[in-house]
Amino acid sequence: MDLHHACGGQWDTLVTQCHLTTEELDSFLEYAGMFLCNLGNSYVSFKDRRSYQALTFTRAKETKSSSLVQQSKHCERLQIFPQMTMDGLENTIGPLLAVPPFSLGYPSRDVQSAHYPGTEALSQEEIAQVSASVGRHFLWPENTRLRKLFKNGKPVYRLLQASAENDASSSNPHQLDNDLFLMKGDHSQELSKVCSALKRAKAYASNSKKIQFLEHYIESFRTGSLEAFQASQKVWVTMSQQQWNT
Repeated sequence: MDLHHACGGQWDTLVTQCHLTTEELDSFLEYAGMFLCNLGNSYVSFKDRRSYQALTFTRAKETKSSSLVQQSKHCERLQIFPQMTMDGLENTIGPLLAVPPFSLGYPSRDVQSAHYPGTEALSQEEIAQVSASVGRHFLWPENTRLRKLFKNGKPVYRLLQASAENDASSSNPHQLDNDLFLMKGDHSQELSKVCSALKRAKAYASNSKKIQFLEHYIESFRTGSLEAFQASQKVWVTMSQQQWNT
């Protein structure tokens, strides 16, 4: 937006003022448009996504900035902006050109997964160790996520279980292993709304089987128990055709 204001919306003037070629300017505008269009969807791969090799604002190691930023600093029109604006441009170029991960799996520089939230990287060995510990406690992976933190310089792992019940305010989370703790309440706000809606739905259930099915669902979403979810599925498959139709 600052660049737009700097040239008064007349992007062609930047060709001469910033020593750019027309092709570079066109590529930048297309790339910036795609970037803004995909905000909030940075990990989604679109078929019409293109890489613009014509762009010359690659990172320069010795300056830790881009040639576009360097060129912009020589533009007379851009020099009227405060240093904060130029710093913002430098901070934007990196994410603008960053290569996003294009697949799911173990977290790494090129792969992202919502199963492992947070900024601390998890190795496959750490994930395997936690998985083994979780299995010993008969917990299921379908409604859990794993977050790695550091406490007093040592790694601590929190198993985040989806449930309406919330342990976030608890100072003593349930300890599963030496450095592994179970924390209920992942997606608690959303699941609380789901439970509320299912409770209202019980008033419209036409028979006891359907009520029982909904009660197991509510129990599962409230507590995070997948045993309750499995119980609901058992009720589901044992319902007769007549019970379904009534």
